[in-house]
Amino acid sequence: MEAGGNVEKQHEYKQKMVKIFRENEKIAESTEEAKEQHYEVPTEFFKLSLGRWLKYSSCYWPKGCDNLDDAEIAILEKLCERAEVQLLMENKGLFTVD
Repeated sequence: MEAGGNVEKQHEYKQKMVKIFRENEKIAESTEEAKEQHYEVPTEFFKLSLGRWLKYSSCYWPKGCDNLDDAEIAILEKLCERAEVQLLMENKGLFTVD
């Protein structure tokens, strides 16, 4: 199903998707198998493919941010800011920013 660029096609696409979701009891199937497969991945894979903090849920890439380690730190700082949490990261030993 292609949404296309115009509003009518986008609305039609949305209606089709709503119909599909309503007709199917389960949107996510075999979740237990998916969890098992996730935990079968060796830790070394994550060490090689993620940044320094092994964060795989999301990153934030503000202007000037050009590497994964900095993007991980940027999202952690943004999350703390939004949650109104003040961390003395280096003083508390939570992590050290190079």
